[in-house]
Amino acid sequence: MKIFTTKAIMLIIALIASFQFSAKAQNAFAYDISASATSDPSVCQVKYSLNAAASAVIIEVYNNNDKNTKLFEVAGTTTAGANTVNVSFMNKNVPLGTYWFKIKVTSNNLTTPTLNSKQVRFWSPFGIAIDNNPVSKNFGRILVTESNTSLPNTSTVYHSSKANGGIGVGLYAFDPQLNGIKNSKGTYGFTGGLTMATSSNLYPTKRQDGGYTPVFDFKNVKYSEDYSRLFISRACMNGPGIYEFNPDNLEAGATSIFSGSVNTATGEITNGSSTISGVTVGLDVYGSGSNLKIAMLSIKNGFDVNFVGQYVSAYVFNLGTATKWSTAPSATLPIDTYGSYDARWLSNEYSGILFDKDGKGVLFIKVEMFRDLCREVLVAIPLK
Repeated sequence: MKIFTTKAIMLIIALIASFQFSAKAQNAFAYDISASATSDPSVCQVKYSLNAAASAVIIEVYNNNDKNTKLFEVAGTTTAGANTVNVSFMNKNVPLGTYWFKIKVTSNNLTTPTLNSKQVRFWSPFGIAIDNNPVSKNFGRILVTESNTSLPNTSTVYHSSKANGGIGVGLYAFDPQLNGIKNSKGTYGFTGGLTMATSSNLYPTKRQDGGYTPVFDFKNVKYSEDYSRLFISRACMNGPGIYEFNPDNLEAGATSIFSGSVNTATGEITNGSSTISGVTVGLDVYGSGSNLKIAMLSIKNGFDVNFVGQYVSAYVFNLGTATKWSTAPSATLPIDTYGSYDARWLSNEYSGILFDKDGKGVLFIKVEMFRDLCREVLVAIPLK
């Protein structure tokens, strides 16, 4: 029996170096919904979790070919946490077939806010994405990237450190209650089957002090507008570019959207005479389906914290429904100067790129943080 589910909308937290979340006084919603057959062919077992106790839960049953006509409904249990309900089709006057379930949750009234209390700490969390699609099986899931290979893996302070059950640099997943989701090996963190950069990997360009910068790997993580596609930027030399993950399987199957050759000395991806991309330090996604577009901030020769670093490029790819890109970008965007500083030469980690709200332009965003200097570079670039 194939089961599809829908769930309620939620509000979640913003990204800082540590995350805080309240386990009290929340609007109730259902997540982690699944359904399976039982030994009795007339009974289906529906499982779901509630983030908080609800005043009522109704399980609505629809024919898979007609999701607008409800066949019948049964009451569910309202306890916070895991719930299991056996749904009987006996005497419901419905034929054998495939059915679709909807979980409707009525929350208890809230009168006062509650201070957030749960915390999860990361070393360099440069990316965060939340699945807010109410019909997604991963609704409410929180994704965070641990980006820099300088992570102290012997520390138990950070959720991502190996001493604390993490894999180090990688992608981390949480349920809507900020409980860590483990991989098949029983540890925290996912790589999509990719080989991650390590602390022994260094960018080739020296800093002003003569040292080298520890490599970043997974940096930004972005869903498409309909939450059906998931993209991650990589800022390492041996696997640069943008990768697409399967939202339903974070452990395997991640593939680069770019077809071409990787120059591990410069981090560039080329196809013949065309330069497609480089080390990807900024990523944004706009739209979905045939209208999906990707904006990239790319740095040749690595990700350098030196103000006199490598030139920065901004690209847009009109990817649409395709899964591979093998030619030059749809648009190569000029990055203008700001004051006495040329934005092309400011290539430290505090940089990013964003589409505007209608997808007709992008913003190159740069925050300079060096000793007594703290200022922003904002470059607005219209798309033709």
